[in-house]
This record gives sequence, structure tokens and C-alpha cells, in this order.
Amino acid sequence: MAENNYYSDKTFLGDLNDLFKKAQEERLHHEIQWYKNMSFYLGRQWIVWSKQKQALVDLSQDPSWRVHATTNYTINFVQAKVALLLKNKPVFNVYSMTDDMSDREGAKIAQQLLDYVWRHENVNDEIKKMAHHGAIYGSGFLKAYWNMDIGPVINDPKTNIPLSLGDVDIKCISPFEIYVDPEAKSPNIRDVKWLIHGYRLSIREFKKTYKGLDASPESVADDGIEHQYLNLVKSSGHLEDQPYAGNSEELDEFVTIKEYYENPTPTHPRGRFIIYTDEFLLFTGDLPNGSIPIAKFDDLYVPDRFWGMSTVEQIMPLQTEYNRTRSQILENRNLMSNPKWIAPRDAIQDLDTISAEPGEIIYYNAIQGIAPPSPMSMPSPPPYVFAQEDRILQDMMAVSGISDVNLRSAPPAGVESGRAMAILAEKDETRMVPTVQSWENALAFIGRCVLELAKTNYGDERSIRVVGADNTARLLYMKGTDLSSPEDVEVTIGQGLGFSRLARIELLLEMYDRGLLRDPNKLLSLLEFGDDKDLYEEENMDRNNAAMENVQMTQGVQVPEPSIIENVHVHLEVHRKFIKSEDFKMVPEEGKKLIFDHYMKTNEIVQQQMAQMAQQQMAEQGQ
Repeated sequence: MAENNYYSDKTFLGDLNDLFKKAQEERLHHEIQWYKNMSFYLGRQWIVWSKQKQALVDLSQDPSWRVHATTNYTINFVQAKVALLLKNKPVFNVYSMTDDMSDREGAKIAQQLLDYVWRHENVNDEIKKMAHHGAIYGSGFLKAYWNMDIGPVINDPKTNIPLSLGDVDIKCISPFEIYVDPEAKSPNIRDVKWLIHGYRLSIREFKKTYKGLDASPESVADDGIEHQYLNLVKSSGHLEDQPYAGNSEELDEFVTIKEYYENPTPTHPRGRFIIYTDEFLLFTGDLPNGSIPIAKFDDLYVPDRFWGMSTVEQIMPLQTEYNRTRSQILENRNLMSNPKWIAPRDAIQDLDTISAEPGEIIYYNAIQGIAPPSPMSMPSPPPYVFAQEDRILQDMMAVSGISDVNLRSAPPAGVESGRAMAILAEKDETRMVPTVQSWENALAFIGRCVLELAKTNYGDERSIRVVGADNTARLLYMKGTDLSSPEDVEVTIGQGLGFSRLARIELLLEMYDRGLLRDPNKLLSLLEFGDDKDLYEEENMDRNNAAMENVQMTQGVQVPEPSIIENVHVHLEVHRKFIKSEDFKMVPEEGKKLIFDHYMKTNEIVQQQMAQMAQQQMAEQGQ
């Protein structure tokens, strides 16, 4: 039984706040790493963590003659990995788990709803943010929830005030807002005992949302990691901003809202969902739809640990060494172009007279028997020093799994063929399979959450804009009851025909040449948009129709003869597999005869089409 009467239970609140503090303490060392990761991503890479100061210390300030060069390959590696994840749009397929026509129609509407939701610009922005969080911090989070501030607007019949009906919304959650059970040993949210999503509302917004409550304001500690992090991401990138020292900007006061999610247990078989602050219980009830509506994406999977690991963390030591090597080379260049001088004391009265000006005459006090001032001979660095940069960069590519092809958009030395570049790019994608699987699983789970929210809350008829089979937009009117039950819906996400556009084009052209894809207009469409959803949509329709024909014929129902508008090759395959199956042995003799007759008629059409294709090919070769 859900309750939203605001009250204060000090004992219960104390237990919840203790859980929050334990999760906060356990996450501290991860926060330090995330802080360092973001610093490297932003190009501030001459840093160390000071345990004494509990802050990042900038090493690029002094001495002033030292070169602290930064070649920020870290941001390139992050952007390359994010680009591989976002290159192809997610493709949702919703399958009915039964042959019931209403369920099949509900699955079709569910798929159209997901396509509609994912076309929204704000959803794409949130997904992009999750990809960056995962690549920088190691883990990214996406949350599906019911937002009462969006959706269709109607006028209240009593007050005539515009009211929003609410709608499904998707939001990326920062890892800094996630607090998890310290005993969690699994990367999966479904395996943790509990999880807290802590976010902030301004005092004004809190009073507006929770009328009648007067909460004590909170603020960020001036000497805390969070304060330093906020200053880091707000700074413009110049050293004079001093992002590690903090600033005098006064942060707004706020109230932390904590949403406590507890997975189902024998004590609480429906799970628990509690909203609270340090002072008030705002809501208590069961877990919405039986699961925590938050999806998690891990860049690098770490067994027996909840938090993932990021590529930034792995290449950080190599990035530091690369910057140090580059700086040493530049320092040596500076010494060779403006070397140190050897001179007797008091030989030169004004040291500022020595400069890099060409043809300059330098006057000095001659001392008998002692050589005049002269520049110090500086040895050239050995060749291996210059080669060290390339070796470090190759190590960074090996560690990150991102090669030259995706990192610098340039072919490696000696590679000129487009097919060879596609093969190299495919190797990068193969190494990313665990990352891509985590990405797909996260989006698939959010897709299921969206359908569950829609089924529960779409009580009134909604209109969504969908794209029909002829690529024309139309309005679809639906209710939550029009969807299949969540238990009967499976959402999967595919990556189309692969990441490589070149490989995708070659595959489509080869399919067209071999007659597997016969419609030139569909070929042009696939070459432009590049996913295989349209390619297999009609084939799936033919498979479903052939399967329904099998069901009808087993019941003694005569089905229409094969038609030229059908994919008779697919129909023949479906009928042949059914005839070979164990289920066919249980079909009555009348049904078997109907199936055999229909199979033979379908086979005749297939043979006719194959003969016509062979004659056409012979005619083309004769020309």
C-alpha cells in the first residue's frame, strides 16, 4: 500500500540515512578516480592527488622554465569510443510471445511507441550523455520515469487551469547521484540489494513540489571533492582559473531528495520504493513494476564489483608519460636554440644583454688568461627519445582497443585499400563486443521500462506520430491497454548491418547482385539509412503468414494458393521445416494432405522463378 502523507519517523529515517552514508563512504575512492578522469578528459593532466590536502594538485605552475606540454589524446579516445556506440541508432524489435492476434498487434504498437520515443531530441541527448559518462567514469546510468511536467495539456474543468497529463521521460543520471549497497558484488543492478538515487531540488522548488514542508537547507562543503569537481567542469580551461583551488562562488542552497529502491526479497516480495530527505518521509510503496527503473552501462566490465572501469583510467599513466616525453623534447629544443652560457663572474655586467636577436653584439669585461663567455654545447637527444612518443601512442591504442583508423581517421602506414581499412575498423569493433553488449542491454531494459510505464499510465487515448511502411508519417491513436502485457514483450537492440559503412554497402550490393534483395528502391533506402530493420520487415511478415497457414491447415482449413506478391522462397522454407518437425507427426491425415499440396504448389512457383532468373542471366551474358 503506497502512502504519500508526509511525516517524520526518526528511527526509520535514521536507518535510511545510515545506509546512505555507508554507500557514500564506500564510493569515495571511486569519486577521486572520476575526478581525475574528468580532469584528464578536459586536458588538465599535470596533476596528482594529495592525500594530505584531499585535493588535486596542479604541477604545471612552477618552476616557470619547465615545459608542461599537454597533447590531449584522452579526449580523442573517449570521442572515438562514444562515436562507435552512437554511430548506429538503436533498433528496437518487440516480439509477441503468443500467436494471439491481439498480442501480435500490441507488440507492433509497442514497437511503434519505442520508435516514437527514441526520435525525441532530448532522449538522444540523454543517451549521448550516458555514453560519455561510461567512457569517462566507467559507468553510465539511464532512468525511465513518469514526468508530470510534460505530455498533452488539458484545461481543468473546474478551474480552467491548464494541466499536463504527464508522459514517459528518459533521463541520464550522473554516477555522482548513484549510491549502492556497499556489499554489492555484481555489476548488475538487478543483483544489488538496494540502490539510492540522490538528487537535489532548490529550496523554492522543494516547497512548490511538497507543499507544507519546511526543510532545512543544505550546501556543498567548500573543501569537499564535489566542490572541487564543480569548479573543474565550470572552469574555462585556463590555468588562471585555478580549478583545483576552489573559488568564492556561493552555491545555491538545496534539499537532497533520496529515492530508495530495494529489489524484491522474501521479506518484501514486491520490493520497496521510498522517497525521503534527511527530515521527512515523502513516499513509501512497492517497487514500480517489480524492478528498479534504472539501466546501467559499463565501459569496461569488472567482475565482483558494481562500478565499471573506464578507458580513461587505463590510458592515464600512458598519457602522463607521453606528456612528459613531449615536454622533455621541447625543453631540449629550448636549450639548444637558447643554450646556457659559461662566463667568468663579473665578465658580463648586464645579463639581459644576451638575447636571441640575430647579429647582436655582446660586450663583456675581458679577463686575461680566461676564455670569453660562450654558449654551452648541448648534446642532441638520442634517436630513441623521439621514437618513444610513437611507442607510447601505440601502447595507448593497444590498451584502449581504438586503432589509428578510428582514432585519427587516417589509414595506417602501408594501408591504401578501403576494404583493408574496413577490416581494421572491424577489429576495433570486435574488441568492443563486451562494451557494445552492455550498451545494448541498457537500452533494451529502458525500452521495457518505457512500455511498462505507458501501459500503466496511458489511461486516456494518446496520439503518436509513426512512420508507415511507405515511409509516410501518420498519427496513431493508442491507450496503454492496446499494448501487450510486459511479460509477453521482449525488446532487443541490434546494430544493423555492422559498424563499418563500407562493409555495409558492399554487403547490400552483393545481396542485390545475387538476387537476395530485388527491390532497387529498397536498396537505395538501405544505402542511405543503413539499418536492416526494413530489409527483414517483409521477410518476417512472410514467415509469420506462412506459420499461420501451417496452423490453419493442421486444423483442416483450406488456405489461399501461393501468390506472386509473397516471398515464396520464405514460405517454402517455413513449410518444409514444419513438415520435418515432430509436430507434423501429430497432424491429422487431412491436415497433412493440405500441407503437402500447398507445399508442392509453392515449390512449383519457386522453380518457375529460378528458371526465369537463369534464362535472364544467360541472356545478359550473351549480350
